[in-house]
Amino acid sequence: MGLVLYQRPQLRRLGIAWLSMLSCSYAVLACPAVAGELADLASSYRPVRPVESVPRTESVIVLGGDNSAGRVREAARVYLAWAAPSIIVLGEDWFVDHLREAGIPLSRIRQEAGPATTRAQMEWVRDYIAAHEAASAAIIASRLQMPRIAALAETLHLRVTLLPSEVDVEPRRSGERRWIPSLAALALARDALYEDAAIAYYRARGWIRRRSSTSTTAQTTWRAGFRRAGGHGPGTPRLSCLISHVRAMRQSRATVSADTSRTCAVSSTVRPEK
Repeated sequence: MGLVLYQRPQLRRLGIAWLSMLSCSYAVLACPAVAGELADLASSYRPVRPVESVPRTESVIVLGGDNSAGRVREAARVYLAWAAPSIIVLGEDWFVDHLREAGIPLSRIRQEAGPATTRAQMEWVRDYIAAHEAASAAIIASRLQMPRIAALAETLHLRVTLLPSEVDVEPRRSGERRWIPSLAALALARDALYEDAAIAYYRARGWIRRRSSTSTTAQTTWRAGFRRAGGHGPGTPRLSCLISHVRAMRQSRATVSADTSRTCAVSSTVRPEK
């Protein structure tokens, strides 16, 4: 758009302004400090530590998607902690290869390459649980994607254990380098903004339930267990007071600590509505 405007002499100034604004936007989003805040606003989920504290399930379903390296690391961690559960992969062949390289034997991996979208993946999980009534299942997905997973599980009345994985590269939370733009931070900001847009789209389509701004934790139909996992640290700066207020409003997605400057590790069990 900016290049089109720039090529027209009468609109060249507007084109320069457009390109300058776009460049500045990318530079800001690529700052680890900004990307980290956007990721925190998109999701309050964190990996469960130690994972041994969560009841073991017979199957661990790993959803393919962004931040695949983090999902592979979490699957390997859970596999070791839970004494070799069955690993079901909803993803491509290369994802299975990475799991094998992480130490999970091919004999313990089952691949289902069909579901391509998050909604299709969760519908597959629903059908799998329906076909294996006695089986218990856990879902591994990126911590950024987990709010959408939890909302779909609630809508589909699934009883599953949610195991959020870290993003591929966590942003720096302190030091001067948190203000130096990087491609990893830009990717994280992109993923966080995408998840916010996806949540809004799913609600608009009626695929997940709408929550009122006055909803409370007691009104949710799924339960989440939290434990302290250490925070950003007392010296972590906030971009603005507005961010803290927005984070507090979004706490209706899960039961979180009243202290919004701390992070929480999450182990969620979604239960049918009574």
